[in-house]
Amino acid sequence: MSARTKQTRRKKKMKKAREESRIIGIAHRVKKTADNEARPTLVCILDRGKQKICQLETETDELDFLLGRFPVKFRDVEPSEDLSAFRPHQVKWKPVNLKAEGAEEKLAQTPDSQKRQAGKKWFMAAKAPVEFDGLKSGDTVSMCLGAGNYFVYALARHGQDIGARVFRVAPKRLKENRLDDNKDNDHVLLAELYAGQPLIFQPALPPDLSLIAISNKYATRMDAQKDRIAHEQRLWQRVRDGVFLNPEGEYPEGTIEDMIVDAKANSRALGLLQEIEDECNADLEKEVSRHPLYQRVFKGIIGFGIRIAAPVIAFVGRIDRFSKASSFKQFCAVAPNSAGEFQRQRRGEVMAGRPDIRQALWLFAEQANRRPDSEWGQVLLAEKARLRAKHPEAVIVERPDPKKPGKTKKVKLYTDGHIHNMARWHMLGKFCEQLFKDWNEFQEEQDRAEIGGENSSDSVSAAA
Repeated sequence: MSARTKQTRRKKKMKKAREESRIIGIAHRVKKTADNEARPTLVCILDRGKQKICQLETETDELDFLLGRFPVKFRDVEPSEDLSAFRPHQVKWKPVNLKAEGAEEKLAQTPDSQKRQAGKKWFMAAKAPVEFDGLKSGDTVSMCLGAGNYFVYALARHGQDIGARVFRVAPKRLKENRLDDNKDNDHVLLAELYAGQPLIFQPALPPDLSLIAISNKYATRMDAQKDRIAHEQRLWQRVRDGVFLNPEGEYPEGTIEDMIVDAKANSRALGLLQEIEDECNADLEKEVSRHPLYQRVFKGIIGFGIRIAAPVIAFVGRIDRFSKASSFKQFCAVAPNSAGEFQRQRRGEVMAGRPDIRQALWLFAEQANRRPDSEWGQVLLAEKARLRAKHPEAVIVERPDPKKPGKTKKVKLYTDGHIHNMARWHMLGKFCEQLFKDWNEFQEEQDRAEIGGENSSDSVSAAA
């Protein structure tokens, strides 16, 4: 049998498998906006040509859908029916007007499983679920890259146990296939897109799930750090105000700095926040250190530790989202602008790229500077030597004053400090180019290994 014949048969087998299995398009959304507008997650289930639409209004609904116990049909409750077999949130309740005639007597006669109390209000069961739906064996879930990562993780992880798979498509591809800018039908579009163009989707493989975990743990760690810093600032304000806003006019002999140190040492709240931050750091470091990407690409880079690698891995995710190294450098905020100048953070200006990655790379440049014998320390020294040879003397030039529109100011260029900063950004640009190359090689190798392993077990959908 020729290779072309095998490929044709395989495509037919894949098409038949897609037609016989359910395709679930999920448009994940924030459940409620800042204006208190309901924005439920939308689900479209394609099953042998039939379409079913579901709305997941809460995270509990998402959990029920994940576990295949999301109620989709209801019936009226029988007067003496025992509802203890159902979870309370799966039953539809109606409030009881206790001021109505006979309401208290009716409530007393109602079985315990058909009534519930919330504060001073009482509710009685109106409808009970009669049909459930959710993720099942053989299902294929299609979602958008970057949306609802925690739900993607749970769907893919639970799918490993029950035989369901999750695929994601780039937002650009999804936008290209919309008829207009309306996103309200993305769940239907996602299901239909996978049915017609499965090759534009990427499977959510175990390494991708680890990337999701790293991203979420990094965000948790940053939140914990901000909470601790905010509490330290409140302590400083309390000590300062305690000294200066003293109605008796009695002022201490010691320094305010010493008082702040004592206040921090005796603050139980600050100690607890520090413990939480330490736990978040430990969780993040554990997740990053065991990821194959860190082991293969980052671990061997001297000066590029786990805490520096974490934001890079967290915000980049999959390197194949960038078509070329220049796009990756732009995202990392280390690419020069159209005038050939490297970006600077100025008040009132928006910087292109991710500031978290830029900060991490800046810290790496500092490590390279402190380790001149390392690979990238040598690159930094070479860049400094090249730039100094190109600009042997410092010069003074006239440049527009950003603080005074229409006026100029004298700026001294190519000093030792200026050359050093320029060399750092040039070094980081070369580093990102090399990282882009190594990361892509790793990603392609991982994808071949994962998809190859699934194909060997006769997995049809994973081959797409």
